[in-house]
Amino acid sequence: MRPILVFLILFLSNFVIHSQIKSYNNQEIQILFGSSAQNNINTKQVLVSYGKSFSNKYQSDFKLGYKIDFEFLDEIKKQNIVVVGFGGGFKKTYNLDKINFIFDSYIGMNYIDQNKIGNRNLGENFIFSDNIRLGLEFIDYLIPGLSIFYQFRHISNAGIYNENMGYNSQYIFLSVNLKS
Repeated sequence: MRPILVFLILFLSNFVIHSQIKSYNNQEIQILFGSSAQNNINTKQVLVSYGKSFSNKYQSDFKLGYKIDFEFLDEIKKQNIVVVGFGGGFKKTYNLDKINFIFDSYIGMNYIDQNKIGNRNLGENFIFSDNIRLGLEFIDYLIPGLSIFYQFRHISNAGIYNENMGYNSQYIFLSVNLKS
């Protein structure tokens, strides 16, 4: 498992250097780097997310959509963990002159290949995720199309198994809109 994870991280890192985010007709691919939000667990994490959002003609600043996530957790000196999931949610944009404030939230169903992360027992391999993103998108200020986001991610089994300690992680990422 470790050689595959190393290959994916190197490949994805090279991809990120050239383009962190691409957006075509409300579709986007994002690559986020993060770590555990638990004090006693040391991880390096990569989250690859593909999403599509749908606008409506009555409220262009509010979009519904879905995301497909691939998350790779490297628990330092212990194990590698893979989480794959699908979820839906919404994205709300507040225009503040030259800057957009963005609130993005989605929940999803996930499969995790191991049911423990550090000392956190998730019960079984079927889990759920709650994701909240806050960000700023620069429209005509500094570098037009530049965005910075913070994401908080919680995964747990939502109480469907006896063990349900949950796990929290956090991500921060920069993106540049590459629309032509």
